[in-house]
Amino acid sequence: MLDLIPNGFVLQRTDAPCYSILNYIKSFPYHGLAAYSTEPLYAVDNILHDREAYALCQEAFSRKVGEDAVVLRSFICEPDLLTRYILACQMRKIPIRALFVESDYAGEYWLGSRPDGVLWGYAYNTIPFDDQIVTDLHWYVPLTGFWLQLNSRGLFSDQADVLAFKRAYDSAFDAGKIGDGEMETHIFRLTEVGLETALAWQHGG
Repeated sequence: MLDLIPNGFVLQRTDAPCYSILNYIKSFPYHGLAAYSTEPLYAVDNILHDREAYALCQEAFSRKVGEDAVVLRSFICEPDLLTRYILACQMRKIPIRALFVESDYAGEYWLGSRPDGVLWGYAYNTIPFDDQIVTDLHWYVPLTGFWLQLNSRGLFSDQADVLAFKRAYDSAFDAGKIGDGEMETHIFRLTEVGLETALAWQHGG
């Protein structure tokens, strides 16, 4: 069994789908990490003039290291920041969904308790998130047998299936059959948490 780390939340803007997935992936449904924009407030009109939105984006997706260096982040790891980000999106009428993510990536760690939600399944993807592995699964014929194992979200329902896919994908990648240069890959477990549930939970129920 995989020992996955709770990384935190990914908030996605549901009216901003990934172009390649929306237009090219017809072989299976896909609603995972690469399906939508993962930085909802960046889409605000004139974001540089919306000081609150800009500050939240900087706080959520970057962290200062030393005097000048900045490390980019993939997850919202702090409960208070999650609350403020959700409320800012709601105030600006930005439609979002919340996914709680656990993975074998140890670079970011959720600082709150584990939230209640609906388990969607498992994915093999990159950090930063992109559509490379999903689109490779779509077009690379030796991987098409894995389509039959995907659930209605385009995810694997159990760990054994996602581990088998990882082995097959990595073998094809190492042989130069798929992929587009070096990339950092991880296995993710995705749980949908309703926005009202997330907000109520943050405030003690």
